[in-house]
Amino acid sequence: GYFIIRCQAGDTLVTSFIGYRSETVLVKDDKEELNIALTPLSINISTIEITEESDLLYQLISRSKNTKAYYSKEAKSYLFLESSIEGKTTEMIEAYYNGRFKGYDLEKLELKNGRIGLQDFNDQYFINMQSSRAIMMHELTFSSEYFPKSPIGLSKRKLKKEFKLDYQNRFIDDRGRIIYEVAFQSKEDKRDYFEGVLWIDSLSANIQKIELLAKDCISHPFLPLHEGDKIEEIDLFIRKTFVEYEGFSYPREIDFDYSMKYRRRDNAISSIKTHSLFYIFDYESLFNIPFIYFPEELDNDYRKINALPLSRTFWRNKPFQYKDEDDNIKNFYNSDSTVHARNIVYSNGDTKKSFFEHPYVVWNGNRIRMRNMQRTYESIKLPKAKENCVASELEIPVDQYNFEIQLFMDIYPLGDSIHYSTAAIFDPYQSYYYYEQDEYSVVLMNIYFDLAEIYNRKLSRALKGIKDAEKAISIYNAINEEFEAVSKDYFSNVQRGKNRSALDSYNDLVRKELGIDNIKIFRLDEMEKEER
Repeated sequence: GYFIIRCQAGDTLVTSFIGYRSETVLVKDDKEELNIALTPLSINISTIEITEESDLLYQLISRSKNTKAYYSKEAKSYLFLESSIEGKTTEMIEAYYNGRFKGYDLEKLELKNGRIGLQDFNDQYFINMQSSRAIMMHELTFSSEYFPKSPIGLSKRKLKKEFKLDYQNRFIDDRGRIIYEVAFQSKEDKRDYFEGVLWIDSLSANIQKIELLAKDCISHPFLPLHEGDKIEEIDLFIRKTFVEYEGFSYPREIDFDYSMKYRRRDNAISSIKTHSLFYIFDYESLFNIPFIYFPEELDNDYRKINALPLSRTFWRNKPFQYKDEDDNIKNFYNSDSTVHARNIVYSNGDTKKSFFEHPYVVWNGNRIRMRNMQRTYESIKLPKAKENCVASELEIPVDQYNFEIQLFMDIYPLGDSIHYSTAAIFDPYQSYYYYEQDEYSVVLMNIYFDLAEIYNRKLSRALKGIKDAEKAISIYNAINEEFEAVSKDYFSNVQRGKNRSALDSYNDLVRKELGIDNIKIFRLDEMEKEER
């Protein structure tokens, strides 16, 4: 591989790989290019005979399920994804997370930052909306309807019944452990089973590495984007490598590759291949996760990444650089043919040209407007009465409107200093307006968004010169509480825009602080004169 590692003279680099002797190199010059070659470990182990029906391998692998204990660890992690149609790269995702790992598996992800680039193929785009979710769904020691079966997690009896094991190799690693290399394949329907190779510690039964392959598999976690489309001939390849940390095994790298035939409603077929890498690069520290709330049900990578304001500082100082010896990643993002995902996946209600209708909106001075929404009701069914009550249904109106705007803050340490990014962000998931929309409601919403920007600027000023992250968080919490209190007073006073004097007062505040006169922009005075 090709790696860029941030280091300085005097640091020590240790390079290791399963089946090879580790190499330790002292860095003399941090600008130096190092060429490191590993040598295979010797296999001076007394010969033993292992046959297909030998209990040794079945016993060893069946023990591996017990090594997935209830321990967990968090670490800085990196996701890279590249998709191609008929050989042309059409999608690229880079994202950084705090990952939480439970034994062999990825349990939770918190997004730090990300970027998405798209290129069209015959005027069409292909996107992986939930690639991180698909990676997280694969649990090594548990069977799932979303993936073919693997030998890990099976009892010895089921393992013998469903899989054939073949001894491949064994060696002593540089810590003196005997590692077995074992190939496996299904005895039954191959389309519903993984085949592959695993490396396992004979003493602890901890898996060091596993490769899983399934051709034209029946079980997979993918769904077509549009109704009427179909996914056919799914091939899956998953490779997981593990590292021991504080005496426990955790993931180091997850390769998650798939190819498919995508059949659209018009029966046009595209051959699509996706390579994704999830790499855990730091178990010693964590990112400061941005202050922005996402609903739990929102596990869409596109929506989350596009919600975050662009941070050029972060991308100029990426904490981990994936191998890009030929500058393929750099060239893709810098190409004139590449569009930022935000510019193609959202449009003004034209669902034929977009994937999503409601984007998070970062305040930039432009005015916003919500589409009219149909009034909805909650039906509440009363329980059957025990005495004189009669069971019935009541229709109770839900709250008629809500505008949700978040104060965003991101903290990114850079050497001895800290970079802060702040913004006011309109949240489309928790915002709705069921009344008939008029110019009063539009002014109401825009003034509120502007009030958020006033407090965002107050936050930005307060953070200048702050070099302590905890103090920055305390400042954010205090100003956010102020904004919440002002928000409550605002909606109470303006009465959905109908209290004109209160609306004028807040409009004056916005005009003074931001130079924006919403009442003038939306011609409220002229409209009222015309109504008279």
